[in-house]
Amino acid sequence: MRLNRQSEIAISILAACAAAPEQQLQTVQLAEIAQTTKDHAAQIISILTRSGYLRTSRGRSGGVRLAADARELTLNQVLRITQPDLAKRAGRTLDTPATLVGPIVDAAFAPFLRVMERVTIADLISPSDGAKAPCFECCLVKQHSPHGGLRTLQSVPGD
Repeated sequence: MRLNRQSEIAISILAACAAAPEQQLQTVQLAEIAQTTKDHAAQIISILTRSGYLRTSRGRSGGVRLAADARELTLNQVLRITQPDLAKRAGRTLDTPATLVGPIVDAAFAPFLRVMERVTIADLISPSDGAKAPCFECCLVKQHSPHGGLRTLQSVPGD
């Protein structure tokens, strides 16, 4: 349940584009924001463009813009194209585990995907007043047990 580097870069690029909706950002700018090389950023921009999440234009005044609504684009949608193995795991049934620990991994994996489905690219953009984004105020992030760890998901209301 770890994001690969491609996913991290894709999410950073989408968030940067969402934060500057009136601008066309250059690949080199996005690479700097995502802390990667220009070539790696260009590869991921190509993937995001083919998926319909970004729009690119060539030429002197060209650049990259968000093509999707940041309020509707979830992290889960991004992960489906950058980490398709996550989608395969999500579709696997618990009745036929590949290993003895399969049901345990699947049980831990389900809440991760639920959180990724709730958080949008717009949630990642810091409000100008410095307040925390709403997704970071949810019970999964805030709730801690008296023993210092996160509460179990069975005890979280609403799930």
